[in-house]
Amino acid sequence: MTPSGSAAAGMPRSPELPAPVHVNVGGAERLVSSALGGAMALYGLSRRSLSGLAVAGIGGALLARGVRGHCPAYRALGTSTAAVPAPVEIVQPVSVRAPAGALGATWLDPLAAA
Repeated sequence: MTPSGSAAAGMPRSPELPAPVHVNVGGAERLVSSALGGAMALYGLSRRSLSGLAVAGIGGALLARGVRGHCPAYRALGTSTAAVPAPVEIVQPVSVRAPAGALGATWLDPLAAA
């Protein structure tokens, strides 16, 4: 490694990606939070007062909740309104004796093999 932290001289260092955010707010709730938060933020800023700033702050928090899909309160309570995909249950393993290309073609277009 070079002193700049890159693997090779002259190569730019790749930016570090942020940690993934656990989505725990469902789609409709995110939409409502975003719309209400945006409206509250705009209303609060238009008031040009300390109480308006407080309303804008709450609106900004709701807007962030809707955009990110993450609610710290839900995380603390261990709850979620986000849709969770159903688990896949493997009942019986299957072995297929066919070349990989034929299997891939059948997987992509099952009617062609029939």
